[in-house]
Amino acid sequence: MSIEDLAKSKRNAKPRESDEASAGGEKLAHVRIRRFDPERDTEPYYQEFDGIPFEARSVLEVLHTVYEEHDSSLAFRRLCTRGFCGSCFVVVNGEPVLSCQFPALPYMTIEPHPKFPVIRDLVVDLEHPIDAESEGAEVSSKAPAPTAGGR
Repeated sequence: MSIEDLAKSKRNAKPRESDEASAGGEKLAHVRIRRFDPERDTEPYYQEFDGIPFEARSVLEVLHTVYEEHDSSLAFRRLCTRGFCGSCFVVVNGEPVLSCQFPALPYMTIEPHPKFPVIRDLVVDLEHPIDAESEGAEVSSKAPAPTAGGR
């Protein structure tokens, strides 16, 4: 299986039925976020959130909803929101993406980019890549391919 095929399969992974529940006609997502605060935690862990609106929203907008409505301790970058600065990149379902440009999915695992040291939660140290090849780390802002049942 090629890397492209693997990325497509992760993007198109079927959510559980409960993940696409709707309230008032709005589809809701299940979001799993990798958390780590070096001042408090000894190991990273995942925190899960259900009932997060995701249709017609970017990953960054979903993160902002989690921050505003569920946990204001979540750390993530939100600068230009137009894909120019590249500071909002994260890994969604195993694929590096610009969170401000990548459309939210009904089931998402969101993690910091693994080629940069974690400062806190999804914020990484962009000035000190873990290896020399990270300097040109590729990220995607492309929408995932639609599934058989639509988006």
